[in-house]
Amino acid sequence: MSTKDEKFNNENDIEGNTEEIVDTFDALGLNEKLLRGIYSYGFEKPSAIQQRGIKPILKGYDTIGQAQSGTGKTATFVISSLQLINYDYVACQALILAPTRELAQQIQKVVLALGDYLKVKCHACVGGTVVREDIDKLKQGVHMVVGTPGRVYDMIDKRHLGVDRLKLFILDEADEMLSRGFKAQIYEVFKKLVPDIQVALFSATMPQEILELTTRFMRDPKTILVKKDELTLEGIRQFYVAVEKEEWKLDTLCDLYETLTITQSIIYCNTRKKVDILTQEMHNRLFTVSCMHGDMDQKDRDLIMREFRSGSTRVLVTTDLLARGIDVQQVSLVINYDLPCSPDTYIHRIGRSGRFGRKGVAINFVTNDDKEKDKLKKIESYYSTQIEEMPLEVIKKNIILNYSYLCGIAHGNIYFKCIFCLFFWAHHIFFLSFFFFFFFFFFFFFFFFFFFFFFFFFFFFFFFFFFFFFFFFFFYYNFQRNTNRITVLYKCVIIYQEYLYYNVILFLKKIK
Repeated sequence: MSTKDEKFNNENDIEGNTEEIVDTFDALGLNEKLLRGIYSYGFEKPSAIQQRGIKPILKGYDTIGQAQSGTGKTATFVISSLQLINYDYVACQALILAPTRELAQQIQKVVLALGDYLKVKCHACVGGTVVREDIDKLKQGVHMVVGTPGRVYDMIDKRHLGVDRLKLFILDEADEMLSRGFKAQIYEVFKKLVPDIQVALFSATMPQEILELTTRFMRDPKTILVKKDELTLEGIRQFYVAVEKEEWKLDTLCDLYETLTITQSIIYCNTRKKVDILTQEMHNRLFTVSCMHGDMDQKDRDLIMREFRSGSTRVLVTTDLLARGIDVQQVSLVINYDLPCSPDTYIHRIGRSGRFGRKGVAINFVTNDDKEKDKLKKIESYYSTQIEEMPLEVIKKNIILNYSYLCGIAHGNIYFKCIFCLFFWAHHIFFLSFFFFFFFFFFFFFFFFFFFFFFFFFFFFFFFFFFFFFFFFFFYYNFQRNTNRITVLYKCVIIYQEYLYYNVILFLKKIK
């Protein structure tokens, strides 16, 4: 980790039953070739989890490591594994399990990069790929296997993957692996291993019930745990956007992408069906986005991840499939289109931005539904944090953009755009100017009261009649193919009302 990221390693945030802290990689007594790989990879000094987590594994202790997303957990167990392997024997000596294929393949890349000078042989054994290729690779011999539980168990059960020389068994994203459908598969794999195998678990979240489960297969583990109230990521600003209805989330999302300058971003939905629907809706509005979920073929998923990592795709819509471990360093924004069902998942989602201490933003869409509000409160309570509402200035921009979309600007009609912008800002100036103009004469020229009263209401009604007639014919022309014209018109009126409220709030804040 570079020195510019040191502020992300707050030593007071970590607790556990191991007190040995190693400040440099050189002090760990690592293989010289491994050290070359570490420094070539770009690390300069160990992060907080690496300072505490590598040494216990090297000494042979079972280890539980927890730290915030993006702080170097993967490198912690990869460096330990590479040091423990005997390269004179080409046999599997370390087994790493991950919940998703993408995460397993990412870990394999880290292994090969850090172990480049060691000539380590590592194979990713994941579902969705050709079984024969796995069998051939394992027959050729490997030092380490990274994989998903189902495919790894299948290889062990059919004796394609030997576990006789296995020294180290690692679970990445351990809370996910031991709390869902993976649990049975993990136990089946564990039964195939030698009884005294060394076990290490790593995750960004480690609930108490998961810690209690570990007593079944770990012996007096060394623990490195982050205090729960320190779990939210320091470099990530968190906001929520209040959305009146579920149906309006799409418009809000499009407005944000028109407003904000974004390098790369991830949008999370709770279901695969919603991922497909949202992606199609954004394509219809001429946004370039890609999507990925568990129902897709592995080749398609690999292609999408390559495009996203390379930056050719900037926006990725996905499920919790990509909530854990995936490291794309240019991701600066995470949007929870749906709030996660579990507070534990929240930290994994927003951790996709702000990797290794970089700055990031997380935006949560919250409807007026009581269940949604309760979810947000639970997240705030769980992490002892406060998620602020999006600032007024951003909301103002979004209202203007909502206007623009409703008036057909998204369809590229430049004439309507010019007319509407002139009309919009003319109204803005007219409204505020006439507001102050009226009160000035009301207080200082009271004897002209009835005259100005008549004058005000004459222009007031004239203006609003003009406004509604203008938009009625405008919408009728511009939405001839829209079967739901009444809904669109109603929404325009609501947004216009929100804009007026915004101006009143802004005025009251100024005079306060």
